Amino acid sequence: MKACAFLIIASVCAGCSTTSIRQFPVRLESDPPGARVFLSESAAPQQSEKKNSYLGETPCVAMITGTRSGYFKLPKIAYVSKYMPGSATFTAEPPRGVLTSNTISFTYRGSTGYADGDRIPQGIFFDFTK
Repeated sequence: MKACAFLIIASVCAGCSTTSIRQFPVRLESDPPGARVFLSESAAPQQSEKKNSYLGETPCVAMITGTRSGYFKLPKIAYVSKYMPGSATFTAEPPRGVLTSNTISFTYRGSTGYADGDRIPQGIFFDFTK
């Protein structure tokens, strides 16, 4: 009887597996609009230029992978060690017609099993007028 109850509970729990990963919308805006935005997930911000993923042209909304509680979830390749997480860097290139050639970047720390990193922002604003 106990074995039967155990099998029933085990089969119910196996069907209830939940994921701790989720997608979060991040609003990307710039002044003036039209900036091209990229995301790089790497072990260090200095390596961020190596693997850029194009997110879109501002204004736009990008879906970013995070933990259920809203922290950045980076791929294992982006980590230095289990104690030192990698980073997520959002970089915007200036829109056409803007006199500056400077890019603007925002870097966020990833989470580890030992510490929470940075929360995924609801939006990022790139100001090319300064």
